[in-house]
Amino acid sequence: MKAGTTTTALVLLSLAVCLIPVPAHADSLSLSLAQGVVGTNVTIPSVTGYGLGTYQLYWGETDLLIDQGEVEQATASIAFIVPEATRGGHKVTLKIAGDFFTTEFIVIPSISLSVDQGTVNSNLTVTGTGFNANESNIQI
Repeated sequence: MKAGTTTTALVLLSLAVCLIPVPAHADSLSLSLAQGVVGTNVTIPSVTGYGLGTYQLYWGETDLLIDQGEVEQATASIAFIVPEATRGGHKVTLKIAGDFFTTEFIVIPSISLSVDQGTVNSNLTVTGTGFNANESNIQI
């Protein structure tokens, strides 16, 4: 192999290694959103940077299993829906290939109405998510 060809091959190889997605910190997990309401769709981008193989995704301090599957080289991201939870920070943990990556997701409480407008004596439903049990002084 010629010296120029060897140098070119080494440069291309080193560039390929540099372009592999790697998480910011070895134990830190990156999410597409840092906060949202219950039911929000959140993704873990560039998931192959954390490893390949079987994964489990856990929510909260009790490690509720919210997703599991297989990360292959072609897997771009993992998506999950924020489960029922109270306002504040909740741990999100990805276990893949025996390694753990964790971050915090902040749940924001929300209130929704079943209708935007109505007439006198019409019915509507008020739904709240992300609130603590027996929480008072909630205003619409």
